[in-house]
Amino acid sequence: GLEHQAVILYREAMKIALKPAWDLDRARNADSQCLEWITRASHNQARACLVVNGFVDEVLKCAQMACDLDESNVESWHVLAEVQLKRKDTAGELQALESLFALPVDEASPVKLQNERRELGLRLQKLRRELG
Repeated sequence: GLEHQAVILYREAMKIALKPAWDLDRARNADSQCLEWITRASHNQARACLVVNGFVDEVLKCAQMACDLDESNVESWHVLAEVQLKRKDTAGELQALESLFALPVDEASPVKLQNERRELGLRLQKLRRELG
């Protein structure tokens, strides 16, 4: 279906564009637009892989790469937490959520994002109780 096609297209885009974007980022002394593109592409690829079964290793790799590239990107940590939830890795999900909540809160974020953060906070509390 379309989700499978999206996974393939993201994979191809990353093969083609990752190295030039990375080289451009280095040439510009860490231009945030290139890093942002690489990070966004990585977590979008992970989200696409989440809905298609059979891409578990690729999903984790993409989500982790997005977090490694920009540790201050809230959305990347959120995607990694989703991936770990789907993988049933509660310790990994807990770690991703703790990393997300260690970041500063953007008080100007849209209400939808604030509500998601509250829901994630409840999930974090639940995981902490479960893992003691």
